[in-house]
Amino acid sequence: MSYLIKRADVTELVDRLAAAKNLPKIEAIKLALERELEREAAKPSLVDATLHFAAQLRKRTDPEGGLPADKAWIDGLYEES
Repeated sequence: MSYLIKRADVTELVDRLAAAKNLPKIEAIKLALERELEREAAKPSLVDATLHFAAQLRKRTDPEGGLPADKAWIDGLYEES
């Protein structure tokens, strides 16, 4: 399958990358696509990112040193000041 690039800005980017890397245009496109796919694959999954966030949050808190969330404390949330 072949592609026809009709956008001048994309053509310019291809030309610039090919010139910077001293590659044929098709190789520059292939290189850019491979690098972008590698970058995408290296990103952590949403689950991993969430687990990391939760672990970091847990490190910053002291669950044993907090105030008790008993009935009196909860009722105090609804009192008007």
